[in-house]
Amino acid sequence: MPQVVGAIGAKVIGATFAVAVSTTSTVAILAGLGTIALGAAALRALAPKPSLPKVSGYNVTSRGSALDHQVVYGKTRVAGVEVFKATTGTDNAYLHLVLAFTGHEIESFEEIWINDEKATLDGSGNVTTVTTEDGDTSSRYNNKLTIIKRLGGTDNDTPPAFGSSPNRPTDAGWTSVHKLTGISYLYCRLKFDRDAFPNGIPEIQATIKGKKVYNPDTATTEWSDNPALCIRDYLTSSGYGLGEATSAVDDTLFVAAAEACDATADYSQTPTIWGSSYPIGVKKYTLNGAFTTGAKPADVLEDMLTSMGGTLWYAQGKWRVKAAKWYAPTVTLDEDDLRSGMTINTRHAYRDNFNTIKGTFRGVESNYIETDYQQFPADDSTNPFITVDNGQKSVIDIPLAFTDNSVTARRLARIALERHRQQLTFSATFGMRAFQLQVGDVVNITNTRMGWSSKAFAIVSWTFTTGQDLELLV
Repeated sequence: MPQVVGAIGAKVIGATFAVAVSTTSTVAILAGLGTIALGAAALRALAPKPSLPKVSGYNVTSRGSALDHQVVYGKTRVAGVEVFKATTGTDNAYLHLVLAFTGHEIESFEEIWINDEKATLDGSGNVTTVTTEDGDTSSRYNNKLTIIKRLGGTDNDTPPAFGSSPNRPTDAGWTSVHKLTGISYLYCRLKFDRDAFPNGIPEIQATIKGKKVYNPDTATTEWSDNPALCIRDYLTSSGYGLGEATSAVDDTLFVAAAEACDATADYSQTPTIWGSSYPIGVKKYTLNGAFTTGAKPADVLEDMLTSMGGTLWYAQGKWRVKAAKWYAPTVTLDEDDLRSGMTINTRHAYRDNFNTIKGTFRGVESNYIETDYQQFPADDSTNPFITVDNGQKSVIDIPLAFTDNSVTARRLARIALERHRQQLTFSATFGMRAFQLQVGDVVNITNTRMGWSSKAFAIVSWTFTTGQDLELLV
């Protein structure tokens, strides 16, 4: 089966040619890593070295008078924003903090972390013990730190109520009118103790299962780390997304992309040169990460798309998406369909070429610290592209902000590299038989002069035009 590839990190406005990409690799991988077309923009094949944006949420507790909301999709560890601080009691012995984590309702606070130690809470919110990464436990916060969770839903209507006067939240000024409607937060009460808090106020973070998203296939709204469903939610969310009407989203394609993401990975066809040390039976693609509303929507979407090697475009009044997957061609175009000559590009410029990919990911595997995934290919001596490039190693950095494990990160890097190295592209004008095709489709091209017989190409851009006799052309 031929491999068909798309663009990497490309964003082109007003492209006017249908551009296709060919490959001769035996491994079928499709769709552009981090490729996006916004508005009337078209996708472009095989962009040179991609410059992917880097969006992130709050990694440490932030303080300010007008900070951006944080948005969490999937599951990740983040810090919050301090929105309230007050003291009560004799000699101000009690400190009351409110840390806002997201600007939307969440599924749950899965874990609470205090100075990188995992906290265990009893039914009243008292921190009974903390556990280090090595498994050592301590009870130094017992009766010294209490944390109450609010998920941003109807539970926010009930203010935290614990302790006795004069050290209750209401005594500190946090009353029933302070609901933080639609915002998930932690209410923290700390009792002064030099041994428990030798360095002052501790850093409090949380592992969060984030926003609930709508699934058009099941007509349900629930938590999910499916990239297609998360991207759909961002497109249609008015508070922090694009605010598109649901009628402007092609749910048929989004459902298909969601199914592709939920499929289990199968590496039984992995060529020997790429190795096969990947687990089988895990979801192909998940999206887990955070960003703030201060990030540009285009940057957010580009980074979200990297989690599924995805392609997003706007055509015929609707947003459409595809995940990295092989899509078998159903249409063949030949010389009879051509209405122009063909413009062919065979290689990138040397300065735009690369043969090795490295980058970062963030997840449980790295204790939610931004960490390098292993470069791909790992062994320079068996990297066939370095040989092709006369032994010159050329590395590009592709950070994967929404990928939470090294296995998927390396697989996405492989998709990006395979795609980039397929450098044959062509553009041409076709008759109306090409109208049935769209971005992301694979089409067979037969051309005797070029020696192509049902050669598979991926369509990464197309537009309408008219000929000299006003005939419609693609």
